[in-house]
Amino acid sequence: MFPRVAQAQLSNYYWSQSFNSVSSMLSGAVVAGDGGSSSIYYNPANISEAGKNSNLSLSAVMFSLRYYKLANGLGNGISPETIAFVVQPRFITYIYNPPKGKITLGASVFTRVHERIEINYTLQKEMDILKSHPGNELYNAYFDYRNRFDDTWVGIAAAYDISSRFHVGVSFFVSSVSMQYLKDIENSAQTINDSSMYSAIYNTRNLISYNNFRGIFKVGISYKLANWRFGLNITAPSFTLLSISKKLIRTQSQDNITYLGKPLPDKVIFMAEQDKGVLSRERLPLSISAGFVLHFPGSGSHVYFSIEHFFRLKPYLMLEAYPHPRTLPDKFAHRWLSVASGSKKLTNIAVGYNWKNANNVGFMLGFRTDFNYLKNYNFGKYAHYNILPYSHSDNYHLTGGAEFSIFGQRIISGVEFTFSKLSHQKQLANFSNPVEYNPVDKIPLQGPLENNASMHYYSVNLYLSAILNFGGKKGVTK
Repeated sequence: MFPRVAQAQLSNYYWSQSFNSVSSMLSGAVVAGDGGSSSIYYNPANISEAGKNSNLSLSAVMFSLRYYKLANGLGNGISPETIAFVVQPRFITYIYNPPKGKITLGASVFTRVHERIEINYTLQKEMDILKSHPGNELYNAYFDYRNRFDDTWVGIAAAYDISSRFHVGVSFFVSSVSMQYLKDIENSAQTINDSSMYSAIYNTRNLISYNNFRGIFKVGISYKLANWRFGLNITAPSFTLLSISKKLIRTQSQDNITYLGKPLPDKVIFMAEQDKGVLSRERLPLSISAGFVLHFPGSGSHVYFSIEHFFRLKPYLMLEAYPHPRTLPDKFAHRWLSVASGSKKLTNIAVGYNWKNANNVGFMLGFRTDFNYLKNYNFGKYAHYNILPYSHSDNYHLTGGAEFSIFGQRIISGVEFTFSKLSHQKQLANFSNPVEYNPVDKIPLQGPLENNASMHYYSVNLYLSAILNFGGKKGVTK
């Protein structure tokens, strides 16, 4: 047996990652301010507060150490686990803040989601599965699951200072989503002592590939009052700009399968559609975020709070094959190939704390929730369409770091710890106690899929960023 899993982070979360090391160390609780150049994402009204002069912000995850275990995920006692080491760029932003004038401009490129999941498993053993043939058979099981998902954002923003206390801003992003998904299962039971070499076979494959470009607008305001700062940001629902390289393939075949002593029909189903035959609609919902920053005079301490509510996305076909099915075969292919998605409404919160002394040396702490938008989600009329397997767990993030200035330039470093655990999940497959035919799940050469799998996920991310000030008088973030 050779099980392997690589990289556990899943894409059905809205707050999986923070952007720029400052906002990351404050766990993203920066809607009201002090997010620096990451304000282009959290609240564009605050980009004018990113520094007293123009600056370039470079932020990266120096490394990410991730541990993942899916207990009983492929059958009782079959628990793939791994420790993955990842290095990836994160965030680059340029803020143009002229010495005079009320308008500040910004541009940014960052990675919102970078996901790599692989589960590979191979099993070969002798056991009695085919009841119509005496003695043991050679049972073979192969499971290959791969999911590569990337979401890169490129955006511009502008902020206007209505007064020294009141700011408004707007930003526009183009999100490039790329997905390559594969789930491949091959099972067989072959007689050992039979000279005719009788074999029962079951194979299934689901392949999905696409690139989608979508647009997202954000509008924000911020207001300062004595020792308080307040912020509000509205993120409009995304809209599709372009979709390319679309491919849907789904196959299933079985041969020589019997149930209760009677042979089941042999079958081969091969259906595929690509390019113009596939519609792609990768969506993000309307969301509203709000927050405050409280400054304690004389202490150098700031307390941060942010909350964001994500509205529900009704079930929809994220990828749709045969857009206008008319005949019965077309309707079957439409349901068989099209991929359903959606998201439930949810609210995440983040809190942060920052202390900075007169020498611009500071320490930051933070915590945020990261709830799963597909947990207990009702797909409604699309419940019997092609639905990708996903985690039901919620993530929680703890962050901490420090910042200091060298010759007017800011250096920030810190660490983020993420944990997630959930029990009673349905198995992806069951190779531990296979039967010739499982009538409950309608799967040959596997055992019943039980709800006894559990997922454990832990990650440690080390962040490093530099904010390079230039043009006019050097300054630090307000």
